[in-house]
Amino acid sequence: MSDQQDSFVTNFSTLILLMLAMTVGLILLGVFISKLVDTGPDPMEMESAAARIQPVSKVALSDGTLFVSSSLVPQMPEVSEPEAEPAAAPVAVVMDGEGVYNTACVTCHATGLAGAPKYAEKADWEARLAQGIDVLYDHSINGFQAMPAKGGFMHLPDDQIKLAVDYMVAAAQ
Repeated sequence: MSDQQDSFVTNFSTLILLMLAMTVGLILLGVFISKLVDTGPDPMEMESAAARIQPVSKVALSDGTLFVSSSLVPQMPEVSEPEAEPAAAPVAVVMDGEGVYNTACVTCHATGLAGAPKYAEKADWEARLAQGIDVLYDHSINGFQAMPAKGGFMHLPDDQIKLAVDYMVAAAQ
């Protein structure tokens, strides 16, 4: 090679090395400066993100427990009051047949909704009464066709459902 070509290659290599050293230096300077200045997350961005990820619903119980998106999140009571006596266990309300009918059955059986036999309509009850009272009890407790078990009131004891059946049967005879 000629001296002119050697000089060009040397100058070109030197220029490339200088540019590489300059790039590395700028990167190191940027890293150093970014460690000095830490502003943290933008408050407006944090508020916007918090608004977007709010749960659809919350359910608060009287003991301060908060159900959020199917997870339990214990919450502190808002006002600290002296602890009251523990609440008594829930008392089961015993209703007669009419009370159960008016609570659980009246919606469908008063209007014949979804094919339910109407209250006190003898024609609606004849075929059902022919099956026997035990079949009526079974359908009322376990559900039958469009009727849900216990009329949808699953907390009612079977005995109270039977009282409601007896009440409706007595009215249809």
